[in-house]
Amino acid sequence: MLLFACKAMNPSMMLRTPKDYQYDAFPQQPDSSYRIAPNDKLSMQILGDGGELFLNVGRGGGGQAMTYNNLEVLVEYNGMAKIPMLGRVPLEGLTKREAEIYIEDLFEQTQINRPYVTIQVTNRQVIVFPGTGSNAQVVPFARENMNLFEALAQVGGINTLGRADKIKLIRGDFKNPQVYLIDLSTIDGMKHADLSLQANDIIYVEPRKRAVELFLQNIQPYLATLTALMSVATTIIVVQTLAN
Repeated sequence: MLLFACKAMNPSMMLRTPKDYQYDAFPQQPDSSYRIAPNDKLSMQILGDGGELFLNVGRGGGGQAMTYNNLEVLVEYNGMAKIPMLGRVPLEGLTKREAEIYIEDLFEQTQINRPYVTIQVTNRQVIVFPGTGSNAQVVPFARENMNLFEALAQVGGINTLGRADKIKLIRGDFKNPQVYLIDLSTIDGMKHADLSLQANDIIYVEPRKRAVELFLQNIQPYLATLTALMSVATTIIVVQTLAN
């Protein structure tokens, strides 16, 4: 019974990988900038004249003056975002600064005088499993470029049942995700923990295998029954002995 498979003894363990699983290689020069992803919500400020309050949508001063202040824009599933006057433009994969410059260039082509664009991503979050499923949390970004240490700190660190040497960082399309393996049990592993997190990353700290503990939990009802039967048998033997 002690030789039960890990899957049978740890049925709650998630995101298993076989022993020969090929994890993705870390980039040689990790990008420290956040990149816009599908389902991101953007708050935009679009101003004319290098930062004036109003963006003159009309031509020759005869049109209606409109304010684009804190404009809420959703990045759609295909990476496109619908922006007034521009229609749908591709933003997926751009840093915040790259997107600002790109949109400014597009507005210049519509004859807007010295467009000024600022962007904030308002709904960035990651999912953290710190070692036990009951402590999993959805963690909003604390700052522009949040790293693995900051995300783990927000959930109280790695659980006592978690393995610091086996942390999986999962990102991208669930059908073909990128999976990185990070070892924080050594100082050398810190270089990968500084990788800038992206929206909807999954940080999964693999729990320790608790085969013996789970084995004892599983057989406890049978032990209780066996103990009761032994008590009854002992009582019968004692009674018979006294009777003789």
